[in-house]
Amino acid sequence: MPTRQPSSSRDSKSHPAAGLYLVIHGHFYQPPRENPWLGSIDRQPTAAPYHDWNERIEAQCYGPNRASRILDGSGRIEEMASNYEHLSFNFGPTLLSWLASRNPPATYRAIVEADRASARRLGGHGNALGQVYNHMIMPLADPIDRRTQVLWGKADFRHHFGRDPEGMWLAETGIDRATARELIAAGVRFTVLSPHQAWRVRHLRRGGWTDVSAGNVDTSRPYRMFPIPGDHTKYLDIFFYDGGLAKGIAFEHYLRSADLLASRIGAACPPSVSRPYLVNVATDGESYGHHEPFGDMCLAYLYNRIVPGSPLKATNYAHFLSLGAPEMEVELKEPSSWSCAHGVGRWERDCGCNAGTAGYHQKWRRPLREGLDHLREELRNAFLRESSRWFPDPWEARDRYIDVVLAGGDPAARDAFLERVDFRGTTVEDRVRSMRLLESQKYAMLMYTSCAWFFDDISGIEPVQNLRYALRAIELAQPYSRHDLRAVLTTYLRRAPANHPSVSDGAEVLERYAAPARIGPDRIAAGYALEQVFAPGESRCVYPEWRPRAIQIEDPVSSFRLQLVGEHAPWTRARPGLVVLRESATGEDHAFDVVVLEGEGAHVACLSAPSRGDDLRALLASGGAQDQAQLLAGRFGRGYFHLSEIPESSADRVRERLLSKHLEPLLERLEGELMAQEGLVLSLREEGRQAPALLEHLARAVTSERLSRISREVDVLTPSEFLDRIEETYLLAGMAGVSPDSRAVSGPLSLLFLNLAEEAAEAWHSRRLDRMADLDNDIRGLLSLAETRELGIDRTAAEEILYAAIRRAGPSLEKALTGESKAAPAPAAGSAARPRTDEARRAAEMMLSLAARVNLSMRVVRGTPTALKSEAARKEHKAAEPKAAAPGSSMNR
Repeated sequence: MPTRQPSSSRDSKSHPAAGLYLVIHGHFYQPPRENPWLGSIDRQPTAAPYHDWNERIEAQCYGPNRASRILDGSGRIEEMASNYEHLSFNFGPTLLSWLASRNPPATYRAIVEADRASARRLGGHGNALGQVYNHMIMPLADPIDRRTQVLWGKADFRHHFGRDPEGMWLAETGIDRATARELIAAGVRFTVLSPHQAWRVRHLRRGGWTDVSAGNVDTSRPYRMFPIPGDHTKYLDIFFYDGGLAKGIAFEHYLRSADLLASRIGAACPPSVSRPYLVNVATDGESYGHHEPFGDMCLAYLYNRIVPGSPLKATNYAHFLSLGAPEMEVELKEPSSWSCAHGVGRWERDCGCNAGTAGYHQKWRRPLREGLDHLREELRNAFLRESSRWFPDPWEARDRYIDVVLAGGDPAARDAFLERVDFRGTTVEDRVRSMRLLESQKYAMLMYTSCAWFFDDISGIEPVQNLRYALRAIELAQPYSRHDLRAVLTTYLRRAPANHPSVSDGAEVLERYAAPARIGPDRIAAGYALEQVFAPGESRCVYPEWRPRAIQIEDPVSSFRLQLVGEHAPWTRARPGLVVLRESATGEDHAFDVVVLEGEGAHVACLSAPSRGDDLRALLASGGAQDQAQLLAGRFGRGYFHLSEIPESSADRVRERLLSKHLEPLLERLEGELMAQEGLVLSLREEGRQAPALLEHLARAVTSERLSRISREVDVLTPSEFLDRIEETYLLAGMAGVSPDSRAVSGPLSLLFLNLAEEAAEAWHSRRLDRMADLDNDIRGLLSLAETRELGIDRTAAEEILYAAIRRAGPSLEKALTGESKAAPAPAAGSAARPRTDEARRAAEMMLSLAARVNLSMRVVRGTPTALKSEAARKEHKAAEPKAAAPGSSMNR
């Protein structure tokens, strides 16, 4: 990193904005993962201990970058910084919508606010770029999809950021002239590409072409591309990132040391410049914390400690472009991308680019794409044939349908959309059909998400996900098609040979891995009925594609006992009822008659079928066992669902409550047996002998189960009760010399710690000393227990809460500690009044004690991080203390 301002010529040719500018761009993206029949993400075991890969990467990358830790010399947090306020970034629309759906959506809010903050700092130019909607490879898209992808990406960006995107990221940076023309038509000013995508450049006003096809294009300036031959009124500006820096960050561990990263950036800076000179790099955003653990901390230190004392100005592409129009023209290799040496072959054929699995071919790529292309045309035929009766321009209607998608099934948004596109249908059925076909078109685009072709086999989770989208599109459009759409796709998939020995071809992948994900509304209704009976009192599961409108389950039918074929035991209880679901996409209600069945133990199931509107309970009660069996068989047919056949989230809730209920008596008996052997165990331990294996296993099972039970009571017990019960369980385990499985209690402990931290921050703000004392005791007890019993606690969110609270309260805390405070907490009710300065000091000391427990430096209280951003203060800090360090990095400048 250069340590002095580079000189620049002061003659008439010197640019008024001459200087060094730094842009680091993060392309944040995950493949869509939701089950298309539910709208929610199924559990992904490979992401454990998280529910799915979105959750795991949010915890490792997206979340940390909103409040990245900068540590002092002793390893304490002296500042939390939002990298998004300095980083140029784009978020894939499907990922950003997922982040917005989180509870709470802290990372999403930080991303949106960072764009606003950067726009305020940089003349109205925010850090965020748009992205084509679902990561479709644009040069391989046909003109209709290409247009919709850009318009949907633009609309999605506007929905989240409240402005139009100045730049747009292209999936895999895939580009050709047609793609550039579409961006221009949508008002997009620029995009970012790999240096290896440039073919030749020339000055806009003079000189001939220079070949830069070896990747040697000058990345320090923007270029102008004219995609229409002979027309210089329409253009797209292009930035090429520094390939060496990008490779170093992505593959050579530059993020393990801020020293190293800063030196590599400095090496890209010339000693003097007479124009705005750009050092820029673009990589997957997941590099900053997921691919490179703690990479976010390296980035935060770079932006907040190193760059402020250097000649580099942190900016973004749009702001840099505002400093002056490009002076150079570029022609590109077409088509091209950043991750395929053969243009865009990686997404259409066996070009040789792969993920490196030895012995695997990619001969399946072409049949997969050809099959989807053929299916797409059949889906369009059905769409046009039907929707032309309702929409003056069906393709305009599809382009605008993104407003309904973004509204998440809001009926008002659907009505407004139909009015805007001049819908000419006259019946409710017309509305439903139009929405089904538009939804089918949405999934017809999602089935082209690029990830399906990127890796090495058609049986991978990414191709399977795209095939699920294809099946959902088929299901929605099949009633309006003249052909068997599934057969159309299967014909091509039989020609797609798989590498994995468990399957032969794409057709088998479709049937074995994609099709079983389908969850019909009858199964969702069964899930809600089972939840209503066996897991009441909690917020029920939410499936975005379906909303429960009514759930009515009646009391059990008297004198019911029925043995059904294939069941190992009879059903002894039946509860009839009605479940009404609303399909979010169409607004159509679906009513289902249900019968919740219960047998011995935890044996439960549910019958579900479209409602006939009659009194099902009366029918069941009026006949004997044979009549009941005939009624249920004729009424419900195949609508007979065990827990393994309803949505996974509903099944998990029901199963947990059932097991808890039925195992409680067993746990009590086993605890009694364990306590009865206390004398024996203690005698053996006094002799220095180990308890018998049987007692060890018993103790471990009992105490592990007790911790699981306790973890579910965190919301109903006081903090002290909760902690006492955990400690009692550990004492019981210690008697037998074993350690229980503590994984179940770590999450609830983390949540309790967060809640206590939030309450402490609020208590300080409202000057409630009596409450602060109680909270201080609870927090001390929690952290002591966690340390003593080696229980893992996630302190991340609590650290952020307390950091923000203490930064806000910094001046008042210092005054309270020095006795200068004029305002102090009121004494607790019934206590004798003390001097207000003593009260304030005690409250401040508790806050500082709490800050120390979450590893906050005293510098947070004193506001030092802000002062450190001046060069003089940075030098003083350097002389006074060791450098702040992220794990694995000295962070020296």
